[in-house]
Amino acid sequence: MEGRKLALVSIVALATGTAFARADMKGNGKDASQDAGRNVLAAASTPLPAASPAELVTAMPSPCEGNSGLTWDGTCLWVSDHETMKAYRVDPNTGAVVRSIPLPGTYPNGLAWDGSALWYAESDGDRIYKLDPADGAVLFSFPSPGPGPSGLEFDGTHLWCSDTATDFASGTPDRIYCMTRGGAVVAVFDAIGEFPMGMAFDGRFLWHSDNVARMIYKLNPADLSIVDAFPSPGAYPNDLAWDGRYLWIVDNETDRLYKLDVGMPVQEGSKPSVLLCGANTPEKLTDIQRKLQGTGQFSTVSVMDVRDKTPTLAELLEFDAVMVHRNERYHDATSLGNVMADYVDSGGAVVCMMFEVGVGGRIMMQGRWESGQYYAIPRGGQFQATRATLGTVYDPTHPIMQGVVAFDGGSSSYRPASLDIAAGAVRVADWSDGRPLVVTKMIGDTRRVDLGFYPVSSDAGSDLWDVSTDGALLMANALTWVARPHGPSTTAIVFEDTFPSATIDTGNWTLVNGATVDDAGMDEPSAPCSLRLNGYPHGGDSVESVTLDLSSCSRAMLTYQSQRTGGGESPDADDDLIVEYSDGSTWVELSREPGRGPDMTVFVKRTLVLPVEVLHADFRFRIRSVGTADASQVYDDWFVDDVKIKAEKPAAPAAINSDDGPAN
Repeated sequence: MEGRKLALVSIVALATGTAFARADMKGNGKDASQDAGRNVLAAASTPLPAASPAELVTAMPSPCEGNSGLTWDGTCLWVSDHETMKAYRVDPNTGAVVRSIPLPGTYPNGLAWDGSALWYAESDGDRIYKLDPADGAVLFSFPSPGPGPSGLEFDGTHLWCSDTATDFASGTPDRIYCMTRGGAVVAVFDAIGEFPMGMAFDGRFLWHSDNVARMIYKLNPADLSIVDAFPSPGAYPNDLAWDGRYLWIVDNETDRLYKLDVGMPVQEGSKPSVLLCGANTPEKLTDIQRKLQGTGQFSTVSVMDVRDKTPTLAELLEFDAVMVHRNERYHDATSLGNVMADYVDSGGAVVCMMFEVGVGGRIMMQGRWESGQYYAIPRGGQFQATRATLGTVYDPTHPIMQGVVAFDGGSSSYRPASLDIAAGAVRVADWSDGRPLVVTKMIGDTRRVDLGFYPVSSDAGSDLWDVSTDGALLMANALTWVARPHGPSTTAIVFEDTFPSATIDTGNWTLVNGATVDDAGMDEPSAPCSLRLNGYPHGGDSVESVTLDLSSCSRAMLTYQSQRTGGGESPDADDDLIVEYSDGSTWVELSREPGRGPDMTVFVKRTLVLPVEVLHADFRFRIRSVGTADASQVYDDWFVDDVKIKAEKPAAPAAINSDDGPAN
């Protein structure tokens, strides 16, 4: 725990103005000649930007007592523990431990994931390890470039390592190293902040935590200039991880995992956010994610393993486009087909690839996707085992083909068996054997694309599409072409209450029945207060919103965070939390959270898609609970925080040329 003690001492010194010389975290002095012969770059000197709002989505207890490192493997989090000398694979939804593996050495720090292996920085032995995530076996190791490796991250090409073991008495600052997976140092930077620790990469920017300043920094990887910064929700942010959409923090003081939405307001010309829904292994999902991120066409590329769950419509509507593929069975093929059809009907864009494309049978998406014929390439079977390449391009000017010069499917070249395309579809490009490679289709006013190849690259399988060709560009262009229009005027927050004080804001709520605002909730997202509904003295508390004008909106989502029990009393069965809207004469239920359930110590974010029929000038909603009216009985506590309505106004669609290839 020496690192923690050092950080706490440093904080006291900063607060009191005391000057002191800081020793390194292990008590070892560092010779200023450590980086002799290396080109050490001073991090670009830029003014610290005003702190940007980072929304706390959830916080959950970590399974570790000695929280050190953190990374994301495409599906789950990994957390290293310096008390048990283990790394734990953690379900990000429940916090449950899925697997644990032993760690070499005596003091673990940062973790990183390269798509198939777990990387680990050990600060007592000054070593970087590559580990088998199945059992922790050491696959490779090399000496760390500095004497105190802390944070670790992989950006798709290089490893990044922060180092905190500098002897400040020598005047040599801490370092951040960029290096190959073989250990060769590519660049060395002066570290940002007072005590550099965690590292994460979001496909474009590096993220970095400072344990003394308790700050999170967003950095330009070219020069480590500060792009953005905000305070950490915890006291000791040890490491960071990026899951494709959210930033995670593991904190060694609070022993919690924090999930943050760090998205900034969408600006004109900004890039779409996409979701990869794949029934595949984590390393293969990560391979696809890395390829899409590498094109630079997207603001975020998130991943959902649909072997284990089916997304809700609300989850899908958070994204501008979704890609679907499978190599294993879906969790529920019918439910997935229904929700994807709902998403398209709501204006959402979907690109499908092998083995969702082409293959027949009930292992593919069923439900309304099948019955409504949302596919562009007909279902039947797959063809493989003979190499194929890019064949006839029917429309070289089509946006999906821009920049595409060559495509090689590899020795397997998985592709549809059929030479045909679906009714109403348009052929853009074929394989060299005439089978469909790129096919588009309009579902109402929404664009759809089927790509007739398997999205995993030769980096993850030697028989798959050749990474020296343009497979990643084909996927990215297809997603960008189908993505919903977005821009500065498309989204706005039309209602928001974070319950900042113990007084209910009458500018947001016109009717309050028994509800109060206090600090009895636990770990409120917008501390220190939240809305409290416990039923007493009316047998049911409620708040009713002011009238909101949604008449100019094309869609809207209501989000809030809720907690059962918290620091209060447990609700009984049927003492539910209910969200409703008014249809003018009656209240219509949008959601219900049951009173029967485990006590909660963290808030959970809920997202509700508002029905189209409520997008009028007189929209009202209310939040209410069911509870006891008897003062002699125990109350039934629900806590609510961060209530928001985000509305989207229609943007002018880009011109669509439906005659961009030979129709079926």
